[in-house]
Amino acid sequence: MSKVVWDKGLCDGHGVCVLTAPDIFAFDDNDDIVISNPELTPENSDLIEQAVMGCPKTALKIVD
Repeated sequence: MSKVVWDKGLCDGHGVCVLTAPDIFAFDDNDDIVISNPELTPENSDLIEQAVMGCPKTALKIVD
């Protein structure tokens, strides 16, 4: 099953993913991204794909 992963080294904390899919992505107390459910499902795949495409630093990727 495919899932979304976050590369902390690439992330500048713009928060596009959090704005795009707030039920999936959030900031923690250290301003790191937390992914509540990284596995793509029929219910969340569109939002996750939008967040990945919208990331200005390509810090999000979908992997198998």
